[in-house]
This record gives sequence, C-alpha cells and structure tokens, in this order.
Amino acid sequence: MFLKHYACCSDKRLIEQLNANIDYQFFCDLYLGYNRLENYKIVVKSAVN
Repeated sequence: MFLKHYACCSDKRLIEQLNANIDYQFFCDLYLGYNRLENYKIVVKSAVN
C-alpha cells in the first residue's frame, strides 16, 4: 500500500509496474522473473488482511 500511494497509481497500474519494473519488485521483496501478476485485486486484499 505504501508503494501505491508513493507512486500515486491505481491498483491496476501498480500491478503493471510490478510486472515491468525491477525496482518495484526489489522494494516489495519480490522477484517475478518471467512470471506475471494478472489479478490487480490482490493489492486491496493484502491491505484488508
């Protein structure tokens, strides 16, 4: 959620950035490699839990 507010982007745009931007992945301690995230609703679900 911090990254979403810092980048001023929507859930869908944040997932697009996570798929394309290695710096975003590094910040989130996530490495996707050739895999891609498609469900942008996971951003909201992670904030609720």
